[in-house]
Amino acid sequence: MGKARIEVYTSPTCPHCPSAVSLAKEISEQREDVRLRIYSLAEKNGMSRAERYGIMSTPTILVTGECSDGFIGFRGTPARETLIKAIEKALCQRDKIYEQKKGFLSLIKKLLS
Repeated sequence: MGKARIEVYTSPTCPHCPSAVSLAKEISEQREDVRLRIYSLAEKNGMSRAERYGIMSTPTILVTGECSDGFIGFRGTPARETLIKAIEKALCQRDKIYEQKKGFLSLIKKLLS
């Protein structure tokens, strides 16, 4: 099973960064299919990565996985459910959820026919 990768880009003076880091940590601790990396723009590695991806504000969250074409990105702190949906999309799980729901509705339709 693949893993989604969440990258959180922060700045030491950013008042909104702690909430983004907290959300990403909470989700990564609850899910075995998520890897978390936190980069500070105050550090050389963080700044060079941010420049590579064109990140110009913090917090910025990037999500990638086996099914994502590039990154799914958020400026600011997204809603918890929005970040989870991005992770599921990156892991190809959104299609599976849709297929399961579709299959369930088809089953009920058959039973009622």
